Amino acid sequence: ADLLGLIECPVGTGRGGHLVVPRFRPLSQRENPDPAFDTLREGIPPSIWAPIVQWMQGVALDGETPLFAARGARTSWMLRLQAAVDLVLDWSRGDEVAWASLLQMMAADPVVALDVIDFALHDLGEIDAATPTEAQQAIELDQLLTDGWSAWRVSFSDEGRAGLLRRFVGPVEGSLDDVRSASERAHHHLTDARNKTFGTRPSPTAAWASAVRAVEAVAGPVVTPNDPRPQLWRIAAAIKVKPSKWTFPLGGPEVVLAMATALATTDQRHGTADESVPLEATRAQAAAAYHLALALVQVFASGMFSRA
Repeated sequence: ADLLGLIECPVGTGRGGHLVVPRFRPLSQRENPDPAFDTLREGIPPSIWAPIVQWMQGVALDGETPLFAARGARTSWMLRLQAAVDLVLDWSRGDEVAWASLLQMMAADPVVALDVIDFALHDLGEIDAATPTEAQQAIELDQLLTDGWSAWRVSFSDEGRAGLLRRFVGPVEGSLDDVRSASERAHHHLTDARNKTFGTRPSPTAAWASAVRAVEAVAGPVVTPNDPRPQLWRIAAAIKVKPSKWTFPLGGPEVVLAMATALATTDQRHGTADESVPLEATRAQAAAAYHLALALVQVFASGMFSRA
């Protein structure tokens, strides 16, 4: 329980969350602007490469201490990794050479390095109070990433699975956590949108769709309560037809209408023969959709947008 108290939101019980680990800044730099400590670093920062490899080794060995058991555990882990991340390791001379080839691939390609670490977190399984060792491993990695000023951190899905996620600036995560008390369903869709936008393997089109679903979950009961399957474009149309029916304390209902219309306007939600329409949304569009949806969910869930 003390260990899981280090995690801002309990995990593994349908409550997604992120770790809260203080970031150290050297005394000599605490009052001086310095890009080395004011800018997040992509990939695996060189300053934490060695401890990250050591952490990964511990995860791969699965707590085994006898040499033959440890090698067997690491071999099994690398075989799962190969299949999951689509890597081809060098098994010509056994476990040690395969491990060395993995480290070479990670050092040569930051994308591969992040994918491997993301797999290592996911492979810990569902983390909760019954898995203190795995929870400690996730906390240790997040501390390393934080100490190295990495652009990545450890986060948890609603199912308690750990994974890498881009760091946010400002109180974005706190706002997402606040949504849960108002609508569990909207929180689920927003969490999915966040992970598919800011994870190591983004899926922008799917992320945008999840952002739309989050707003539909809270706006439908307010604007189109008799619609069993509310859709955002119909919600926006209902507001547009008679804006005088609605009230919003900042600029009127037109402000919310503009936000909802922008979020609902995605060429990827429906098929088209128009060759000028991109097949996929961009990551920038998905990020904008996520932040817009987060604001709209708060607006509708809080009652700020209501009948006049």
